[in-house]
Amino acid sequence: KVVHTADMRKPASDVAGIEEVNAKADDSKVVHTADTSNWQKQKVTSDNGLPSIYVNAGEKISDRLIAINKAGFWSFNANVRTSDNPWGDSIKGFTMCYSLDGHWSVTVGTLETSGNYVSIVNDNGKIRFNKGADDSKVAHLSGANNFDTVPTVNNNPLLLASSLPSDLARTSQQTNFTAGLQSGGVDVATAADLKSIEASAWKLLVNSDATTAFYRLVDGTLCISGYARVPGGGINPILTIVSQLPTELQNKVWTIQKEMTVGSLSSGTAYLSFGKDSSLFVSCFNQGNQVPSSIVVFNNSYKQS
Repeated sequence: KVVHTADMRKPASDVAGIEEVNAKADDSKVVHTADTSNWQKQKVTSDNGLPSIYVNAGEKISDRLIAINKAGFWSFNANVRTSDNPWGDSIKGFTMCYSLDGHWSVTVGTLETSGNYVSIVNDNGKIRFNKGADDSKVAHLSGANNFDTVPTVNNNPLLLASSLPSDLARTSQQTNFTAGLQSGGVDVATAADLKSIEASAWKLLVNSDATTAFYRLVDGTLCISGYARVPGGGINPILTIVSQLPTELQNKVWTIQKEMTVGSLSSGTAYLSFGKDSSLFVSCFNQGNQVPSSIVVFNNSYKQS
């Protein structure tokens, strides 16, 4: 198991001579020293290995990038105290310029302390500083939409869908608030409440140049309030307020409960009366004398009998 000198010998016919090696190389397919003079060359760093573009404290990053006047690729370093450094951290990276006159370039790198990715764009002299997301301040997913930890707002964990109460109100469904509903400590009116309010509210009976009147009907009591301009002439002038009462007041007998019908007559009497044809009219009487034009104000209540 040793190598003998005889084992290392080869026949002379198996050993190529120097002239044979030269003959076997294709001169057109090898690199010559003279060929390297035509290669494209640009130093990425300075001769001492430091960045080609170094922005010192007090200098402006934007000034150095705008000063680029040719296409190329350079190493980049900006001091933490450069005057327009928005991050308060030194920047290390590379600058690439794609335009022959240097009007557009992008610098990409990292902040030395935090390690965040940043980019600086020179777009025709307009400098944009961009910072990537801080990895320590973003939510991370493991699997399909599964957060590694429960997200929080002001240190309060967000409720998961599985943690929501079963009786939570849903906007797409009808909800019964059995304990009532309030807004700012005040009860919110329900649809039934609104219907009750509508039923007892004052409603417009008529509104014209001659008269304006309102009515409301609550628990069988009818209230009518308003005024009428009764034209003069004759001893018993009559002004029809409405020729047809609202449906809910028709075909009923209304007995006066409280009457306040007052006219502007110096003497005489004014009346508010129901007609058999479900009309409502005002009449004036002045002891058999001519009645001048007058205004009659009324605020009466009636009970259905």
